[in-house]
Amino acid sequence: MRFEKVATKRMHKLLDQIELVGNCSNKLNYEYTDEDVQKMFTAIEEQVKLARSKFGSSAPAQEEKKFSF
Repeated sequence: MRFEKVATKRMHKLLDQIELVGNCSNKLNYEYTDEDVQKMFTAIEEQVKLARSKFGSSAPAQEEKKFSF
């Protein structure tokens, strides 16, 4: 099935990228604040909500992909 093939590839990429974001937690290599971390995870959670909503309705939600500290 095309969906399974495409979705599996994209999920693997996504999970790898999330793991890389987690690698930024090493305070020996990076300086960040709790506010920085909150901003990152808020942006991630918003994109997950948007993606989930696309599966639940026929009308696509507005996409906002901009991120900055």
